[in-house]
Amino acid sequence: EIDYFEYSKVKASLKVKEQVYIIDGYNVIFAWKDLKELSKQNIDSAKDRLISIVSEYKAIIDTNMIIVFDGYKVKNNLGSQDIKEDISIIHTKEGETADAYIERYANSNKDKLNITVVTSDSLIRQLTSGNNCRVVSSVDFEREVDAAKKQLRDTYKLD
Repeated sequence: EIDYFEYSKVKASLKVKEQVYIIDGYNVIFAWKDLKELSKQNIDSAKDRLISIVSEYKAIIDTNMIIVFDGYKVKNNLGSQDIKEDISIIHTKEGETADAYIERYANSNKDKLNITVVTSDSLIRQLTSGNNCRVVSSVDFEREVDAAKKQLRDTYKLD
């Protein structure tokens, strides 16, 4: 005879959590050679290019993506949330770093979501991995994105 209470606990624990990537935007821009070069000419162009790259990657792996940009040095900045190319874009408010936002997000969503944090910042990597997040360095994220694009091209014989 099955104990329904035990069965329902097991069934609940098997529920698949939604996947989400939360990306330290400027950290990635300054870690990727092409984006870093573009940022020297125009930081907004580098941000837009990162958003496009992440949007392409989202289309391949079908996972929610959030990019967080620091706004903490901008006077009277209230912060913002926007959607561009199906990606959530967060600009933190004055006095709040992207790292602080990412850590708070990871901590408050660790039980509800499977979170991948993309940053090379050692402190935020340490803090978020303690919240059961998968942590990927900015450089490894570039490799992950490139590998997914290559696999897509190979699978569908593109190029």
